[in-house]
Amino acid sequence: MATVGLNRLDEEFLDKLNDYIMQHLDDGRLSVDVLAAQMNMSASTFYRKVKATTSLAPNEMIRLCRLKKSAELLAEGYSISEVTDCVGFSTVPYFTSCFLKQFGITPGEFAKQSGKKPDTRVRRRPDGWITPPALLSLSPGSPLRSRLPRGAARRPASACRPPAGRCLPW
Repeated sequence: MATVGLNRLDEEFLDKLNDYIMQHLDDGRLSVDVLAAQMNMSASTFYRKVKATTSLAPNEMIRLCRLKKSAELLAEGYSISEVTDCVGFSTVPYFTSCFLKQFGITPGEFAKQSGKKPDTRVRRRPDGWITPPALLSLSPGSPLRSRLPRGAARRPASACRPPAGRCLPW
């Protein structure tokens, strides 16, 4: 994530931040305070650092990462409600308004334009978890690997993070 004018430490900071955001993309509770704590900074220092290096507020950065991932999932053929859950938006209308504001097109229109039919093949693991097709093509170390949807947070911690790859329980 190298950007002109950033030193090595800033690049490492942004890489670490981006990795954390992508790993916790589906968590609707992901906030500036959570990110600041993860980066071992106060919220105000964290805000200033992110704003200075990216020219985006941390909340805008989180939202942009969520919207980019949602566009990818919509292009893979997932429904708007599935995508909304996978990327951590609280409601479909809020997701739709953010998507429209960012890309100038509604998620439904975007999905129609991508023209890709959903791949209904799934891989069921012995423990009952299902890996959706969009995740089968992503490598295990990819920052675009999704985690579990919000509803999975109510399950025991051991069930929320399966050891072999991140799978969605649907």
